Amino acid sequence: MNATTATAVKSSSTKKVAIAAIAGGVGVALLLGGAGTLAYWTDNAATSQEIQTGSLALGTITDAWSIKNGAGAAQSFTGPIVPGDVLTTTVSVPVDVTGQNMNAKLDVTDAIVDGDATLEGALQVKVVSVNGIAGSTATTTQDATVPVVISVTFPFGTTGQYNDAEVAKAVFSAKYTLTQVPAAS
Repeated sequence: MNATTATAVKSSSTKKVAIAAIAGGVGVALLLGGAGTLAYWTDNAATSQEIQTGSLALGTITDAWSIKNGAGAAQSFTGPIVPGDVLTTTVSVPVDVTGQNMNAKLDVTDAIVDGDATLEGALQVKVVSVNGIAGSTATTTQDATVPVVISVTFPFGTTGQYNDAEVAKAVFSAKYTLTQVPAAS
């Protein structure tokens, strides 16, 4: 091989290597450039949910008394009472029971008469039912007006037993407590 041919082969080889290097560089640049601009689909969203608490409350309690003596028909009570009378009231207890899993128990306690000691000792107070259930407790799961039936009996006594209670006064009172209970109750 002569010098001119050797230079031509070398020059051709160098050109091929240079072209290959340039092509490789361009390929790498394209790969790098492509990796930097690679696109794919994405989506995102944020949500918010207002969370509010329920409530539990008693409303304004009202009542209306009726009176019955012996086998007679019940009448609206205007007073005064005498031995043999049975006073009965249906107390309307409005309850606010708000919440998806809200259950509440209404207890009626301290149903008493307070006043003249002789009359107080004679009168018998009883919580007959709460929400149609005998006794002084019932559970409710919704806003409602819960009926509470209470009786006050002035029994017949022996002759002259209640003479000291004539023209006496007493005040009836009761305590109504609404308490949340577990939903499974």
